Amino acid sequence: GAWQDAARHLEQALAAVSPALPDADAIRCDVLVELGHARRSGGMIPEAQRAFDESISLADRIGDQDRVLAAAVAFGAPQLWGSREWGETDPRLIALLEGQLARIGDSDPARRVRVLATLTMELYSDETALRGWGYANEALDIARRLGQPEELGIAVSAYLFSAGELTDHLPQLRAILD
Repeated sequence: GAWQDAARHLEQALAAVSPALPDADAIRCDVLVELGHARRSGGMIPEAQRAFDESISLADRIGDQDRVLAAAVAFGAPQLWGSREWGETDPRLIALLEGQLARIGDSDPARRVRVLATLTMELYSDETALRGWGYANEALDIARRLGQPEELGIAVSAYLFSAGELTDHLPQLRAILD
């Protein structure tokens, strides 16, 4: 119930953002990301998806690549609930994330881990699973070098999710768990 209350309050905050405010679109973008997190945490996956999508579109429209990236990686943040229904992928988001990956390069390893982990979560089924596995491995390698607990947790979460989809990778899965 707390997540539903949080979502309701964030919806009210979103409605209260006046277009006349300086940086109103940027504020709306930030509130939409938080609304997406609250909805996703409360198990409202389609509603969370819509908030994240709107945030990405808004950030793209105002030309704020950092906000585009923040909204895009929100899809892959570790949560009890996934970012989509089982087997569903979003080719537009995958292309956006791969573009962001190219944009940030190696200049920001922590962000790179988050983008790679989000790509892993998007590419987890069918013919894309091996591509996702590659991103998971890269995220884990970078996170280990960084040594930051939050990035390591995100990378491990994505790695375990990806390895669980590929039954021939169970020995690697056990090694990470150990």
